[in-house]
Amino acid sequence: MIKKYSVFNADGQIVRRVSCDHTAAVDQLGDDEFLVEGDYDDTKFKVVGSEAVEYSQAELDDTLYSQRANTIPPLDEVPDSDAEFDAYLSDYFLGRKNITQWRIDNYDVLRKAVYPDYREYLDAVVKKSSPDSAVRAAGQSQLDQYQADCLAVKTRFPKE
Repeated sequence: MIKKYSVFNADGQIVRRVSCDHTAAVDQLGDDEFLVEGDYDDTKFKVVGSEAVEYSQAELDDTLYSQRANTIPPLDEVPDSDAEFDAYLSDYFLGRKNITQWRIDNYDVLRKAVYPDYREYLDAVVKKSSPDSAVRAAGQSQLDQYQADCLAVKTRFPKE
């Protein structure tokens, strides 16, 4: 009779799930692997003794933090507000990192994420070389804005 089983190791971590008869499931076991009947998600369950139990919220948070601790969070859309951005970072790191220090340590990554598009700079330089005085003036204005935006990024994400 085909049943669902979860295979776990000596630490109680579920390593895979199988659907087969009991004999075939036992035959698939490696060294220090054991069976529990049922289809248990390894991200939500562990095995204690011979019973599958849900991870506690603290255990889930520890696992998530261990995966995120040395990573850069997604920076596709960095909020304009530092308070919102700090809250985002704090949530990402589950409140376990000093966000002020993290921002200093990762200033270069943060700057790259929010610097204006370099093509705006190139466009401004090209406009400044135009024979048309109105286009040159627009190019200078665009260049001034680009430089101001870059300086604002440097101020927002200082090296120290």
